[in-house]
Amino acid sequence: MQTPHGNMQASLLKQHPSLYADNFSTNNQVMNSGKVVLGLLAGVAAGAILGILLAPEKGKVTRGKISKKGHDISDDLTEKLKGFSDMITDQIEAIKEEALHLAKDAKRTVETTAEEITSEAKKK
Repeated sequence: MQTPHGNMQASLLKQHPSLYADNFSTNNQVMNSGKVVLGLLAGVAAGAILGILLAPEKGKVTRGKISKKGHDISDDLTEKLKGFSDMITDQIEAIKEEALHLAKDAKRTVETTAEEITSEAKKK
């Protein structure tokens, strides 16, 4: 015999079969986006540093260029991280909304199941 809790889970899965796959897919997209951003930034930084270091210029000029590039990369990284943070925040909000929706559905399912059980009990 299944418990009402087991019935509720089965009912939710029947009503929302793609829920778990959607959340898994969303998490993978967020993780892959982060890897792409970090890889891109690492490549840009490495290329900029190598380009400056291999350029035949005086040390003071080279140090100035390195400093400027460092600031540019820092600003770019800050901007990219803010964008990534905003994307994560949006994903969290979407997950919160979905969890609230699921909680409401679960509550309705529990209430319906309780009413059905009560009705069956009164018939006996």
